[in-house]
Amino acid sequence: MSRVAAICYGFCLGLSLNVVSVLAHEDMQTKPETFKSLAQEFVQLSQEIFDGEIRRQIEVFGRQGVDAELAWNFQLSSTYLDNDLDSSTRVNTTTGKTWASEVALAKPFSWGGQLTFSDSYTRSEKNPATLALYGGGANPAFENSQTLTYSQDFGRNFLGKTFRLKRAIADLNIVQKEIALQNIKDETLLQLYEVYIRVRLGKSLVELQQQALQRAQQRADFIARRMRDGLAKKAEYLQALMALSQQEEQVRLEQAGLRENLKSLHTMMRRHFSSESFMLLSNVRFRLPVRSSDFPEKNYSYQALLKNLEQSHKRAKMLSQQGWPDLKINLSTKGNDYDAEGTTAFNDGTLSSSHQEKAISFALNYPLGNETNRLEIAKTRLETASLVANRDQLENQLRAEEQNFHQQITFTSKNIESSKRRVELGHQAVVEYNQLYRQGKTALDTVLRADEDLITAEKRHGDYLAQKKLLLGSLALLYGQASSFLLSEED
Repeated sequence: MSRVAAICYGFCLGLSLNVVSVLAHEDMQTKPETFKSLAQEFVQLSQEIFDGEIRRQIEVFGRQGVDAELAWNFQLSSTYLDNDLDSSTRVNTTTGKTWASEVALAKPFSWGGQLTFSDSYTRSEKNPATLALYGGGANPAFENSQTLTYSQDFGRNFLGKTFRLKRAIADLNIVQKEIALQNIKDETLLQLYEVYIRVRLGKSLVELQQQALQRAQQRADFIARRMRDGLAKKAEYLQALMALSQQEEQVRLEQAGLRENLKSLHTMMRRHFSSESFMLLSNVRFRLPVRSSDFPEKNYSYQALLKNLEQSHKRAKMLSQQGWPDLKINLSTKGNDYDAEGTTAFNDGTLSSSHQEKAISFALNYPLGNETNRLEIAKTRLETASLVANRDQLENQLRAEEQNFHQQITFTSKNIESSKRRVELGHQAVVEYNQLYRQGKTALDTVLRADEDLITAEKRHGDYLAQKKLLLGSLALLYGQASSFLLSEED
């Protein structure tokens, strides 16, 4: 290959690569925004969704706090006593110095029991005068004792019933916040979807109005040529200019409406958009949300009310449990050892020591009257009755809304078909009247009226398309499936 040919080849190759790069860049810039991509970005930006997630996480921590009540407990205490008090007797037999330390480890259980192991170590040094008068063993003396205690609640927290109710209420709180969060996601996505559809509709209306403006411009140019040739009157030309000016105004109005919708989208998405990034609202496809067999239970408002009702029942049970007496039975075993040597006392003063103490006891605490608890139970019962009434009312309301949505969708579908037919007829009428006007067989007013009827039919058809899209989205929200339904939209 000659040097000139190589240079030409390199230049052509570089030019081709630049063209491909420019085309790719233009393709990226003109790639239309889809609702799915917007929604995925919006979920990360929405403050309402973020706040809902925070509220849910707070309830998760609350649930973990309930389980934390069953954590191991470690206790440590230490006491130093130097007793030289006066006494009613000749000599105070308790005078002396004592160092006492105790360590304990306790584990509560979900069934209302608690196991506690404790170890106590004591060093006692008696007053020499007391020791000389009354005698005694080694001085100082050491004691070590170990105690194993099991306590079981047979009253207010009978076999852990109150604890289980508390944990169930905490679980319900999480579920309630999850339902609320999903409802927020669905409602905010539907709001975004409405703005998205309005932007596409606005772009379509601008294009339709520009087409009407183009027809008005062509008509004015045609009449101007006829007027120069003496075939049209000046009044017709002025009338055509007025129609042209009117269409220019309508284009500006539709552009202003489009800018407002783009501004709303910018506010929600926190970035600017160009109308070129969106598809026109034409030749759209419609899908009807599938009604689940357990409607209205899938509706988020209905789910939230059912969970409130369930929580009210459990709260009433807990209040009833709190009205029980506090009755606990304790079983314990203890072993100890005294010795002049601290090491010996520590090694021998265990649970397996030959010196044993067995104990069984019970403690009863019953608040007499307990009027506060009874009033809270009565209040909860009234709240439960109100929730039951609201549940029945909401169920009837949701079924009525479902029927109304289906009626509106049917009505709008028929309007879409009729408006589509009117648009087709309108195009034919404009063509026919233009031909008749060119032939001098009809007045300009008739042509202008036919053109106005066409643009009105086109706008009305676009409105019906947007209306049906939003009705289907609202019906999906009613069914509790707005997110999945809207995110699967292809156009």
